[in-house]
Amino acid sequence: MDKNETVRLLAIQGRVKGVVFETDCEYVNKKWGPKGVMLVEQTLRESGCNLEYAKVRALNWYPVGLRAASLLAIKEQFNLTDEDLKIMGNTAPKFSFIVKLMMKFFLSPKMTIEHSPDFWKKHYEAGRMETEYHGDEQYALVKLFDFDLHPVVCRYLEGYFQRIMLYSTGKEVKSSEIECAFNGKAAHVFKLSWA
Repeated sequence: MDKNETVRLLAIQGRVKGVVFETDCEYVNKKWGPKGVMLVEQTLRESGCNLEYAKVRALNWYPVGLRAASLLAIKEQFNLTDEDLKIMGNTAPKFSFIVKLMMKFFLSPKMTIEHSPDFWKKHYEAGRMETEYHGDEQYALVKLFDFDLHPVVCRYLEGYFQRIMLYSTGKEVKSSEIECAFNGKAAHVFKLSWA
């Protein structure tokens, strides 16, 4: 991470709930311990971000660019691959009390997909989500428009959406980004399929 990238990220309009940083911290702490959290915070400071995970509050709003900055710092500090980021995203719902609460209400895959845009708005004041449910063919599409933070977020969201659908379907779920705004497409499109 360099300071120019940080400046770009922090200039992006929109906000995100602090719960995303709490789950990042929880993941790093479980995998690399408190020292790992300190190293990530140091990487963030060196790039011009002052994010202290212990001071974050789950329901407070923060600049959306910090979402990518946090993931980039974690990726850099621990040399994570794209697959590692997907695994991290897949793990995140396990730490989120908000997701656990949501899953109590949306027990079917169809309801999960239909209500995902509302859930997105409760977490992000950036981007717009549209979804398509194709139950007969056992797949769904999640489309994110105007959400161009950084490709690191794409890999994380692949895993995140995969876990949500696993909770909802109770089946193995494959997740892939089939279109990406960073490759000139109109939106990020994630395909979630289950057997």
